[in-house]
Amino acid sequence: MYNFSSALFWYKFIFITELITAECTFVFLLKERKRFLLRAVLSVLGMYGLTFAVPIFGYNALAVSALFSALFVASLGAMKICFDEKFGVILFCGIWAYTVQHFSYLIGNFITTAAGLSSGSFYESTITVYNAGSLLIGTAAFIVVYLASMFTVRYIFRNMTEIRIHGFVLVVLSIISLVIEIVLNAIVVFLQVETVSLTLFALCYVYDILGCLLTIGLLIFSLWNKSLQRDKAIMQLRFDRERQSFEIRKDKIDRINIMCHDLKHRIRELGETGYANDKLKKLESAIKSYDARFRTGNDALDVILSDANVQCEKSGIQFVCMADGSLLAHMETDHIYSLFDNAINNAIDAAGNVDEPEKRYVYVSVARKNGMITAHVENCFVNDGKLTFENGVPQTTKNNADELHGYGMRSIKHIVELYGGGLSVKADGDIFMLDIFIPFVERADDTKLETKTT
Repeated sequence: MYNFSSALFWYKFIFITELITAECTFVFLLKERKRFLLRAVLSVLGMYGLTFAVPIFGYNALAVSALFSALFVASLGAMKICFDEKFGVILFCGIWAYTVQHFSYLIGNFITTAAGLSSGSFYESTITVYNAGSLLIGTAAFIVVYLASMFTVRYIFRNMTEIRIHGFVLVVLSIISLVIEIVLNAIVVFLQVETVSLTLFALCYVYDILGCLLTIGLLIFSLWNKSLQRDKAIMQLRFDRERQSFEIRKDKIDRINIMCHDLKHRIRELGETGYANDKLKKLESAIKSYDARFRTGNDALDVILSDANVQCEKSGIQFVCMADGSLLAHMETDHIYSLFDNAINNAIDAAGNVDEPEKRYVYVSVARKNGMITAHVENCFVNDGKLTFENGVPQTTKNNADELHGYGMRSIKHIVELYGGGLSVKADGDIFMLDIFIPFVERADDTKLETKTT
């Protein structure tokens, strides 16, 4: 049971070292428990102690599979001690790490065997299989695979601060991973010890390697599936809030418009009876200025533009608009409101941060060109080099981007794609431009065009 001259006895330590190293790839994403450093040191020492203590019950596929399964389960327990995460997240990291370790072992062992540098395997009862060539190849294979894994993890989680996975899929992944990566490999290795053709040996290894790639692929799918579900829920929440905001703002503007209409008539009546004075004339002028609101041919767009105009006046931003809202007749009201509200509010926020008064402006246009509805939103902004693009879409620069911020542009992109359109975003110096293109749909009403500068 404790055969110190056994290759497998010493390989246990190589295995656990590689597994722990691969699991450390996810440390930056996991929530640490109190006294993390002490927990981590004790857990690592405990893992090596357990690796030494676990006996080898036999040199066959079943015994070896049980040995590495036990060490794998123990490593999950050690991670749970160190990190305050759900077991599903711990299992995700463990399966990924085991796959990385196993994949590197497969690559290294296949190259070693194909090159004739080893007469057996690390799973044997003698230590004669160890030589400088096999150890160097195995180490090099692990380093290459580990680095590839680390860069993959960093890329996948570049916009995430935590691991969110789909639990049911993870259970299936656990079964696939443990069966394919442990049991199948053990069978292949012990087939290797016997006389088998290199072709059959290669096919078994290729099958096992494909199993590893499938496991990683399913893990990534599980992660992205959960992420998409969360994004969908957040975007739906935004739509619901925007719908409520639209109804409130529309009702508010309607009431003010009715009051303005009544006041105009009342002032006119007073003027006709000889009670008009300078104060009443100023009041009438102010009411006329407000009453010259946007009438683009689309109620939702009118509400957005009117509200944007008020915001710009308060912030000292020049608001210029030329919009034919009737072109949007085929679009849902919620979609119109969400699309233009996000785009224009982003523009106002950015322009409001510009110090030079003469540069503070927002320009909006909606027109028809070459069979397409084109919407253009342009504004000045402070170009401090922090603006970044991903897949042609700018990323939020707000600190709490992990919450609802950052979803405005995603919402715009989603709505545009619903109508078979596309968008273009670019920054030229301190000018930011958003262009939206949506296929034009014929309508019966006439085009209405309004131009207004404030």
